[in-house]
Amino acid sequence: MIEKLTLNSLLRLEQRIERGWRLGLNGMRALLDKLGRPEFPVILVAGTNGKGSVCSALHNYFRERGFKTGLTTSPHLCDIKERIVINGAPISQPDFERIYEKIESLDDQQATYFETLSAMAIEYFKEEKVDVAIVEVGLGGRLDAFNVLDPVLSVITSVGLEHTQWLGDTLEKIAVEKAGIVRKGRPAILGTNLPALKNECNRIGAESHIVKYNFDSFRNLNIEIAVKSAELFCRTQNLKFEEDFCREACSRANWPGRFQIIQSNPTVILDAAHNPHAAEALHKLLLQFSEKKIVALAAFLNDKDHQNFIRILDDRVNQWVITEVSNKRGLNAEEVKAPSSAIKISNLFKAYEKALSLVDNESILLVTGSIYLLGEFLKLKYGENCGPFPPEGKI
Repeated sequence: MIEKLTLNSLLRLEQRIERGWRLGLNGMRALLDKLGRPEFPVILVAGTNGKGSVCSALHNYFRERGFKTGLTTSPHLCDIKERIVINGAPISQPDFERIYEKIESLDDQQATYFETLSAMAIEYFKEEKVDVAIVEVGLGGRLDAFNVLDPVLSVITSVGLEHTQWLGDTLEKIAVEKAGIVRKGRPAILGTNLPALKNECNRIGAESHIVKYNFDSFRNLNIEIAVKSAELFCRTQNLKFEEDFCREACSRANWPGRFQIIQSNPTVILDAAHNPHAAEALHKLLLQFSEKKIVALAAFLNDKDHQNFIRILDDRVNQWVITEVSNKRGLNAEEVKAPSSAIKISNLFKAYEKALSLVDNESILLVTGSIYLLGEFLKLKYGENCGPFPPEGKI
């Protein structure tokens, strides 16, 4: 169970959400100048999809090797402290609150919510003297808060049309933004051979390595990206590398909310897919259940391409139940462009009840469309203390 923050600290932190999203490095640079720059090696991971899975795989590999390994990802499922982890354990409540107070006392740049959490992760890893930190970029790359770090290698898992209002309205523009995390003369591992991405990495002078997609699932591709990243990290640090051990360790990584089966009879699957690219990967995974009825409980944010997401999955979903998330960016159920047969219920509990009534022990209930939906669903199902690894059970 993950400890809960005191209300005062949590409220003060969440008030920073109102400051919105700020692309740029000045705020983070100012904070790190006061906190002190980290000396631990960093692997920086960006990408439209797959970056969390690659981070999880790398984290598991290094911790199984005996390294003290930091991991920071976003967003979280159930508890904000999931974002800051060392060797599989989220930061403790006292440490979280203590470091937040430290950041707050130094912050005269009015850091955003994400910048604050990013600085907290860096400071915690620095205090704990991690051997390596696996860092997931929040948005884009070039102007993301974490790009103030100096990675020993950078990873770009994929490039898709998302966050176009900030990153650009073409794959080529988005590729340039993501390539902003690579460094001259250092390895850059690419999960796509998109020409614009390769060209930008070459322009910067990075040592590019493309992991070609010829696998039967995106999970396998993500594992291969992680393996190649680990190999090149070990090379840069003059460490021994055993590929078979690395691949096995990466395969053992548990990343909640990614085609995660949390219950049987009926089978309940959580998948955080939220854009068309991820929907294609989810569609492939669902082919193994071609003989089963699938009911999808789905909700979306208002800046996602939900229409194409639904279109891609529609031939595998027998019934859509559309609901809403409490996030202020959540799309109202009635505004979702879904098949005419879709059932729209704004209240999540009532929507879940309806979805359950449509499945039997031989059916599948798929919860998808937004990681925020998965978090709210887990809290509904298991209570506020659900944590990142919920037990099997029913309401």
